[in-house]
Amino acid sequence: MGIMASPQRHPKSGIYYFRMGVPKDLRSIIGKREFKTSLGTTNPSEAKRLYSDHYQQALHQLELAKLKVSGQANTDLNHKDCAIIAERWYEHSKNEVERSGAFSNHLSKTHNEGYGQDGFKAKFTAYFGLSDTLSISGRELESASEQQLDELAEDLKEEIDAQLDRESIVLVYPSDAYRRLAVAFYPYVINIERLCRARYERNWGYEPVEIRIAKDSLSFDMQSMSTSSSRARKAVKDSLSSVLKKFIESEKVKHKGSLSRLKTLNETSLKVERFIEIIGDKPITEVSRSDVMTYRDTLLQLPKSKQKNIRSKPIEEQIKLVESEGLETISAATVKNSLRQLSTVFTYATDLELISKNPVFGVKVSTSQRKTEVEEGKGYTDKEIERLFATEVFIDPRAPKRYEMACYWIPLLCRYTGARLNEIAQLRSEDVMLSESGVHYLNIRRGEQQSVKTDASLRHIPLSEHLIELGFLEYVKTTKGWLFSELPKDKYGKKSTAITKWWRCVLEEVEINNTQPFHAFRHSFKTQMRTLGIPDTVSDAITGHAGKSEGDRYGVVTLETKKDAVDRLPRLSVNRIF
Repeated sequence: MGIMASPQRHPKSGIYYFRMGVPKDLRSIIGKREFKTSLGTTNPSEAKRLYSDHYQQALHQLELAKLKVSGQANTDLNHKDCAIIAERWYEHSKNEVERSGAFSNHLSKTHNEGYGQDGFKAKFTAYFGLSDTLSISGRELESASEQQLDELAEDLKEEIDAQLDRESIVLVYPSDAYRRLAVAFYPYVINIERLCRARYERNWGYEPVEIRIAKDSLSFDMQSMSTSSSRARKAVKDSLSSVLKKFIESEKVKHKGSLSRLKTLNETSLKVERFIEIIGDKPITEVSRSDVMTYRDTLLQLPKSKQKNIRSKPIEEQIKLVESEGLETISAATVKNSLRQLSTVFTYATDLELISKNPVFGVKVSTSQRKTEVEEGKGYTDKEIERLFATEVFIDPRAPKRYEMACYWIPLLCRYTGARLNEIAQLRSEDVMLSESGVHYLNIRRGEQQSVKTDASLRHIPLSEHLIELGFLEYVKTTKGWLFSELPKDKYGKKSTAITKWWRCVLEEVEINNTQPFHAFRHSFKTQMRTLGIPDTVSDAITGHAGKSEGDRYGVVTLETKKDAVDRLPRLSVNRIF
């Protein structure tokens, strides 16, 4: 480990310092190769006394790092513990922002132009914080499923882990204790943003929270935590959980921290955690094809429901509920996807030569089911589109808009272009272009903080005449940088998450049930193109779908041809409000 037996003396200044190496496997957790700190004294006796304190602190940090690597906790937390820790986080954050004035650490402030209640343009201040990007919020917490709480915990993980480090607490993620912490943190996240807003506005007397329990003692002591640490050091080598951690770290390095890849990795982690829940955290060398089949068969028996009161029950009880209450089970397609994500971790293990064969290979899931009647399309019907665009945001200039003009333009753009929501949400003003032949179009491309699904998604989409008549080009001229700067980014850097939540509320308002609120526009677009007799090769070129045959890949579909197609779409009955 490279521990030095005594303080080292600097040859020039004569000041003693503490130095201790960090083992390779713990450097990613500790964040450095060694501990090195000036002891601030030239007195040998004083240096030895101070050295001992630094040495014990370093050992403590290494102990916690070993726990994190092993994937085991050093304690459990009850509901009051979680509340105390959350309030301590709030108190620490409050003191920090008031000391430094760094309110933007929790709340960003932007100046935008919009419309006042009188319908005229006005300047206003908009505030955005972490709460705007959370996957669930407010009353949704009361009925949230285990998966939804895991997503909330992931959203708040940076804040939670920072406080756990201050408390010298290590928790397994995901776990019941971590979910309880996420729920406890939520109101304090809201309140720290309220505090920052008040301080932005020079209101130093406003206090959204009265600190009451932060000084209370937690329900456990350090001695019991140390005992847990000793047990954790005996963790099984190359267990499923440890291989998963290595896989995640390897993928992060390989993809250079890509936020879109991080989302996929989080989904994979959840699948492997469920696998471990069913068959145990075995050494990866002991996992058999039979274990994978048990996982598959168990998933097929579990309820599809995400309700917390169901998902929080042990697996055996969930299966009994399916039988006794006739609940719908997880679909075969979902199970097949779970196996695919599980397989990537075992393939990684074979690459490391930990195992000779991927046990997931050959385990199949039958996804073919005989239908009893024809299914309706996944898009919106003509009548549903009429109802959606008859809501006040498309009619009344003074209607409240959660994300300003993005609430008006994004649904219209999705309907008239058939583009993916993320492609529209990530547009920059310079992506609205004019061809040499005079056709205005959207340039769907890869760029800084911009991504596309496939190479086929790189394309030019002409703007319909109706969008131009509604004032879209005039709107573009008022922007700089992001076309919809009022949209906050989620933890993966995507600007589509927040507006999706808002659009779901619009669907509820007009009583339309669709599990893919914005993606349904793509389905509707394709249907309408076919209804108009427009060839799939043309609509594919607009929506960014790859050709289905070798012949489809020859030649190009011109911008003018695509423009003619989008202009044939039935016009919406919406008002120009810009």
